[in-house]
Amino acid sequence: MMTPVHIAAARSSNDFLGVAAGHETFNPQIRDANLRVAADHASAYNNGTGHKILTDAMYADLFAPDDRYLDYTDNEPSEFHLG
Repeated sequence: MMTPVHIAAARSSNDFLGVAAGHETFNPQIRDANLRVAADHASAYNNGTGHKILTDAMYADLFAPDDRYLDYTDNEPSEFHLG
């Protein structure tokens, strides 16, 4: 059995995927009866936009800012640089 998100991914209903992905209870890790996530269906049906929407939702935590780490995006040497 597939969820509405799985069906939308297979049918390229990217507007639906975008709205669903923005909902606070959205879980892109839910698997269908064949143990596939919705992003698998998007890939199988060549839905690149849907695949991006779903993978962005799956890995959003990886891109969230984390205050535990220092930000070195300015590429300037830190005060600890021994150069």
